[in-house]
Amino acid sequence: MKFKFVKSISIMLVVLFCTAAVCSAAGTQYFYDGAWHPYSGNPFRLNVGGEQLSPEMPPIVFEDYSVVPARDVFQTLGAEVKWNAASETVTVSMTGKTVKLKINSKIATVNGEAISMPIAPKLING
Repeated sequence: MKFKFVKSISIMLVVLFCTAAVCSAAGTQYFYDGAWHPYSGNPFRLNVGGEQLSPEMPPIVFEDYSVVPARDVFQTLGAEVKWNAASETVTVSMTGKTVKLKINSKIATVNGEAISMPIAPKLING
């Protein structure tokens, strides 16, 4: 059961309700891991529960996964989202579950239990 929940959270982080948009991202760069990186992929439109979101940081493809802004997606779904800048940790609470995601770590915790994710969350463009 916990694996299914974590898998769902992981999927939400990387592909939740993303729909490809036909537009060019030529010349786009994103700042993460202490440096600027060119981005040649296409941005996406982000739809959550039938509502199109327009987050400050657009969804992108990163390491072959569609990555979406966690706060925008989870808050739209009704979750409480907290950011701890000192520890670079996102805490998402919803339906009796608490998920903690640390920037650049593939290990998340669900109600205190460590779970492995396919890619690590990134802090992109702040």
